Amino acid sequence: MQFVTICMAGLPAQIMIQLFVYKYCFSEDYVPPTIQYPSKRQDLYYHAGSPISLTCLAYGWPQPTFRWTLNGTDIVQSRFIHFDSVSGVLSFSQFSWKEEGAFRCIATNEFIDNSSEILELSSMSPIINLWQISVKQFDSSPKHVIVQEYDYVKLPCSQATAVRAKEKTYEWQDTRTRQKVSMDGDRLFIDQNGNLHFTYVLLADGAQDGYSCAIFVPPAQQISQGSKIVLIVDAVSPEVTQPVIQYHENVTARISSTAILECVFSGYDRLYPSFPTVKWVDSLNHPYITNTSKYSVLNSGRQLFVNGVQEKDETFYYCYANNSAGLAVSYVHLNVTSGPIFIKPPPRLTKAVLTKAHLFTCDTRSAEGETNPENPVWFLNSKRLQRQIADSRFTFANNYKTLILKNVRGPEDFVCVQCDVSNSVDIASANTCLVELISRWKFRSKEIQGGKAPPYVYFNTLTMAAYIDTCHLSKDEFFTIGGVYSIVLYTPYETVEVNTNVVLLDVEGK
Repeated sequence: MQFVTICMAGLPAQIMIQLFVYKYCFSEDYVPPTIQYPSKRQDLYYHAGSPISLTCLAYGWPQPTFRWTLNGTDIVQSRFIHFDSVSGVLSFSQFSWKEEGAFRCIATNEFIDNSSEILELSSMSPIINLWQISVKQFDSSPKHVIVQEYDYVKLPCSQATAVRAKEKTYEWQDTRTRQKVSMDGDRLFIDQNGNLHFTYVLLADGAQDGYSCAIFVPPAQQISQGSKIVLIVDAVSPEVTQPVIQYHENVTARISSTAILECVFSGYDRLYPSFPTVKWVDSLNHPYITNTSKYSVLNSGRQLFVNGVQEKDETFYYCYANNSAGLAVSYVHLNVTSGPIFIKPPPRLTKAVLTKAHLFTCDTRSAEGETNPENPVWFLNSKRLQRQIADSRFTFANNYKTLILKNVRGPEDFVCVQCDVSNSVDIASANTCLVELISRWKFRSKEIQGGKAPPYVYFNTLTMAAYIDTCHLSKDEFFTIGGVYSIVLYTPYETVEVNTNVVLLDVEGK
């Protein structure tokens, strides 16, 4: 296919040179499968025997079909586990520990390439880990704690780590009545590990039959009550005691999460409030932290919530407590961590230049100061690639962080690519589909790099129309546009080269 366009210099009006119009409808006919949900890795916890459903949402044309894998193997449907290939819903009639593992949804559709071969493209979701909520055995024998009145004491919620669940809330109860223990205006405090702190003990605290730590998981279901702790209080005369740090732990929090920092001080004062109140700073020279969108100070200052944690929030946070007897200071270090962070997140859809190599990149980092991520694991259309690639079209580079499609030939090389990358914290996943080709230009037999159009050529990739608008060209620029323009174009059915020869005529004889 060849066109000849003749242009004359010195014409009374400038002209627009149309090189070609080449229509195609491939992008309208085919849309690769793109998974919209789940969009990130998840850990989900369910009670034994629960009927549950997992949703997978994807768009594409033709409409994608679905399947699921468990720990990398296709799920065999049974009366306990079933998925709908049209809706993408995975269902469990009665979930149990036997179904625990790493689940992934795969969405697939197909198209016909230049050689009339039917090709399938598949996208793969991030991992969904399913876990059964469980309670391990713990010591249920009663315990006795003897303490003097106005002293500090901590009652441990010893079975807190025996409960496996994503979210847990704690409540201390009277062992006999199961009535909730009053926090007595913040004199008592429950930390985020479930331990019960008495800033100072009163004689009345020993009147209960016993204290038990109760653990709840959503939806507000109590699944455990700890062993009975009997508090024996010896009466003494009250004396003012200055604050002393009794409980503080360094905290590790994920980026974008909420970190809860805690400082618990003992101390008794005859003045109001009778227990120390706590204030926080994020540097020894900074003012006290107040409630903002970034920070929340709760429970008489014993807890500092750092919202939307970022890497810059990693530092020491100092807690101050004072009463009429004196001042005490302690600290909590916030360590900010993260799963692998994509340096440049791969796009859902990507395009390649015909007859050129195309690079898929899976380059990540860990949070500052932490161990680098491992090398990525790659997949082609959801099928894992080994280090020695059997498909000769591909090769690895940059310590396996880059997958190279050596030579893009046409639609037959359309593919969806996935990568998983791990560090000590988590796994990150990415999915990108190559389904668009950039035409390759030449001008005067010289190839234009990067799929760009030649100088002064306007190329609409949607309409596939190319033209030169001479309205804004100087005379010297005008005389540079003559020559043969070549472009390689494609449809699902053919790949063609279009040549247009632009001939310049100087009517003024100059």
